[in-house]
Amino acid sequence: MTNFYAPCAVLYLLWTLITVSCEVFTSVYRIESIHRAETTLMKGLTDLVSKERRDGQSLPDNVITFFHRVEEDEKKAQSNNETVNNPLNFLHIIDRWITGWDKLPELLFCEKCRKSSNIIEFYATYISTKQILIETPHRNDIGGIATAIDRLVDMYNLSVDDLIAGRVKTTEVSPMTLTELIYVTNALPSYEKEIVWYEAWIHKMKSNRNTDIEEYKLIYTKLAKAYFKVGEPLTCIKVLKKYLLKDPRNSDVIVDLERCKKRASAGLQKYEEKIEHYLDEKSMDSYTNYKKLCGGVELRTPNETKSLRCFNGKTQIPYMESKKEVLSYDPEVVMFHDVISDKEAEEIKNIAIPKMERSFIVSRFKTPATIGGNYNSPIRVSETAWLEDSDHSLIHKLSRRIERITGLSLQRRLSSTSDSEALQVLNYGAGGMYIPHVDFFGERLANHDAPPDLKHSGDRVATWLFYLTDVKFGGSTVFPDIKVQVPVTKGAAAFWYSIQKSGVPDNRTLHAGCPVLEGSKWVCNKWIRVAGQFRKRPCGLSRDAV
Repeated sequence: MTNFYAPCAVLYLLWTLITVSCEVFTSVYRIESIHRAETTLMKGLTDLVSKERRDGQSLPDNVITFFHRVEEDEKKAQSNNETVNNPLNFLHIIDRWITGWDKLPELLFCEKCRKSSNIIEFYATYISTKQILIETPHRNDIGGIATAIDRLVDMYNLSVDDLIAGRVKTTEVSPMTLTELIYVTNALPSYEKEIVWYEAWIHKMKSNRNTDIEEYKLIYTKLAKAYFKVGEPLTCIKVLKKYLLKDPRNSDVIVDLERCKKRASAGLQKYEEKIEHYLDEKSMDSYTNYKKLCGGVELRTPNETKSLRCFNGKTQIPYMESKKEVLSYDPEVVMFHDVISDKEAEEIKNIAIPKMERSFIVSRFKTPATIGGNYNSPIRVSETAWLEDSDHSLIHKLSRRIERITGLSLQRRLSSTSDSEALQVLNYGAGGMYIPHVDFFGERLANHDAPPDLKHSGDRVATWLFYLTDVKFGGSTVFPDIKVQVPVTKGAAAFWYSIQKSGVPDNRTLHAGCPVLEGSKWVCNKWIRVAGQFRKRPCGLSRDAV
């Protein structure tokens, strides 16, 4: 038996050295890579369990419990091939990694645990898999996914009861665990939202006669606290009295009950916020339209849309035409269909993946908290890679294609004046979205810390956005102020001007990326700068020229 300790110690040391944590919730492709690694590890663990049973041996109980949990979760998820891109499945995958796979070395190599050649063989698979993966989930990822679930509930009016049961729209995975519920409620921005989740969980507990008394205590006391925080001490009293019917001598709950009674008798209805929100009236109007458009509501009347049409548009090459769909005339927002092939889309993704990093927001001012005047933010959940025309022939080819269709210049130069920025490739994360924003800098341009090749390129005059994938639900690009929705359409591209011909920024081009409910959204865009467009798109003769 002692022959096994030396290799075990070496393997355990290797495990501690190769464990690297980073954010994975910010892009679906990272979560998918975690899931692929888990599939490999599960095959190895299945072989280990089988071999140990064959040899008349047993593994620690907590290892077997975890094994059965993964087995059940995967069986449920595999009933629908697309559920790996379901936000609840993301939560399950990350939770299993943090509470199970990361703990496996401690469980198998505990001081009193028996070491065997089967365990050594499994650990070789474990280490080689993690070496390939490099990045592993962290508790920050749990918070990110929990926040995404709350966002999706708000945006798409999802049923909390359905989510707890593992149902999202037309797909279904394993139900949420108690631990996962706590992850979600800890991430919620208000106590009112906590109340909805705890009430739904109590409804679930009532249908399960085997619920542990500690689970009852946890949920009832958290629900009571939430009611206390929103200024409803009488309801707090009612909730705690219900629990005491099951556990009448619980001293902790009795203390909480007296606290609620004291506040009720004092007539205090103190309301406490978890997180304060600041939205002016205009922002609130835009947000309302944003939410409705994301939910698929048509906000324009038939009279407003009757003149919209699809036609074959001219390009810079006389015998080539584009498939053009007009979504808005003023400001101009259009879709060009079949402008990038499936093969090209896959190639773009493969080129971008090694360069992907968390997406940043352009800061109005440079501060110590920003990176080069930029910062990451929960209002933008995605990862980005920047690709130059010189990086690959395909990138150069796509730039020339955009030029032919739009008639604009996209030349990239090493000098201080380029006609466009590098191609930005994005993969959205769990519930990935970008709240309403504009692409132009406007008065912020003077404070923008532009790279050398864009120092004198002027503002962003137009945006071209390729859709590289379809998604099952969500992810549309919407323009709240002009009430336009652009659906995610693989192979198509959206195009709009952010600055009018007069040179005035067009605030009506405020737009947003809706949260992705099911699927993996990949897009890439070109921001086209004013420099180089003077002859391509002449200035208007009046201030209101469009």
